[in-house]
Amino acid sequence: MKLKTLLKESDISRLGKLINKSTNDIKKFVKDYDVEADDLIDVIEAGGRRYHLMVIAAIGGNQRALRKLDDLLGFMG
Repeated sequence: MKLKTLLKESDISRLGKLINKSTNDIKKFVKDYDVEADDLIDVIEAGGRRYHLMVIAAIGGNQRALRKLDDLLGFMG
């Protein structure tokens, strides 16, 4: 495996532990919206509980949270 792939897997695993979601849900979200897991970790660490809940809601399919997250990261272009 490439180092970049291993880093992505470790970021996905770390994010899963932070938000208590399965890695499969996170992988699907990351793939569907072409966003990096480490960017989501940065949002959580920088924004506190409010952003933590926003990331969880966005991964869960909440459209409002997804738009707010897009405002921060600009991944939906």
